[in-house]
Amino acid sequence: MRRISLIMILFFVCGMCTTASDSTSKNAEVYQSREAILYGINTSADQLEVKVLSFGCTKTSHFELDYNHIKLGIANISVIRLKQDQCRSNPFVKTIQFQIDPAIRERVSQLVITNTFRTDTFNKGAYETQYSGI
Repeated sequence: MRRISLIMILFFVCGMCTTASDSTSKNAEVYQSREAILYGINTSADQLEVKVLSFGCTKTSHFELDYNHIKLGIANISVIRLKQDQCRSNPFVKTIQFQIDPAIRERVSQLVITNTFRTDTFNKGAYETQYSGI
């Protein structure tokens, strides 16, 4: 009787471990692209620098520029996060650089960044706005 109880407990524990690891891997695969929260930007004629929150593994390849509306010399641009930073170090603000598409740059005189902007890393006193600049 005691042996059967120990075997049942062992199967129960193994089953729980398998279920937990399956849900963790599924959550990592289901990450949906979304607009990144920005902590600052700099622009030049052909380059856009954005500051994003990182936990240690953030790379430029985790982001892309989405030119979602171009009209009357104005381009609305969103910085889209494609991959979640899975590292767990203390958060810090990291600068990511993008080259602005030359074909877009020739057609517009103004860039409007549509992402949410935050004033500090830890969301105290955070605000939302849009940046409009060249």
